[in-house]
Amino acid sequence: MKSPDVDLGDQAVGDRQNKHIAEVKGEADYEGGRRDHREAQHLGFEDFIPPFANTSGSDILKGVNYASGSAGILPESGTHMGTNVNLGVQMQNHRATYSRIGMKLGDSDKAKEHLNKCLYYINIGSNDYINNYFLPQIYKSSTTYTLDQYSNILIDQLSQNIQALHEEVGARKFVLVGIGLIGCTPNAISNQSRNGSYCDEEKNNAAFMFNVKLKSLVDNFYNNYSDSKSIFINSTAGTLDSSLGFTVSNASCCPSGTNGLCVPNETPCENRTKYVCWDQFHPTESVNQITAISSYNGSNPAFTYPMDITHLVQS
Repeated sequence: MKSPDVDLGDQAVGDRQNKHIAEVKGEADYEGGRRDHREAQHLGFEDFIPPFANTSGSDILKGVNYASGSAGILPESGTHMGTNVNLGVQMQNHRATYSRIGMKLGDSDKAKEHLNKCLYYINIGSNDYINNYFLPQIYKSSTTYTLDQYSNILIDQLSQNIQALHEEVGARKFVLVGIGLIGCTPNAISNQSRNGSYCDEEKNNAAFMFNVKLKSLVDNFYNNYSDSKSIFINSTAGTLDSSLGFTVSNASCCPSGTNGLCVPNETPCENRTKYVCWDQFHPTESVNQITAISSYNGSNPAFTYPMDITHLVQS
């Protein structure tokens, strides 16, 4: 079943957005030059959702990817790595697309009617921690706010943007993806322990705190907007261990540079299906495949709440 798809977020769903602006170091280039957004394939799309910078003609009616590597909910997040397209700018870009859809279909009411059917996939927030709060040598957020205060700011900003999507362009179906175990990336593990044996629990606790509030946001939207539906995907649920074929979780598949990303033209690991992470931060295709299947047709209520993507699209 094919439903128009709108993607907002960071490198987890970003396509080639940053290639059209100043070069950004915060995106993971996968083999073939594309990163893995498997949910789009499960929704019936033969190819990846095109980035905003590349859309033309009727492409905008099928779906648009606004996501950007290193981007965050807050404008400053990740900017030490170069220019990115933060959530606020992504929203502006979607408003521009909304106007283009209105011109193509006849008027703004028809544009809203079309976007009523769209699936809004929002995966953002990790850079607000990895590339902001937990970089006190660059950003002041950790000395200004407690983790609880900071998570409230992020959720409030995200909530305002989702409300704007609902009220301004007619968005009605949302997938809100939580932050993963950012304390268990190879980068976090290597910085936390010399022998690379354990995770950074402060970073994981930050992810748990954000996710609890993001899940509550789903409940709030159900209570306040009876004409819309949203689901929460818990990226910290489940274990990526040997039972799923993964044997390496504390090291990257590819040789990584000082920025934690793959060094160009270096040979990656041979048995990449056994690795959890491609570079020091980003999951491998095997992990993304499992996540997509669990999100789209999940039997684990701890992973998708209150339903999976299949039932959301059909509702």
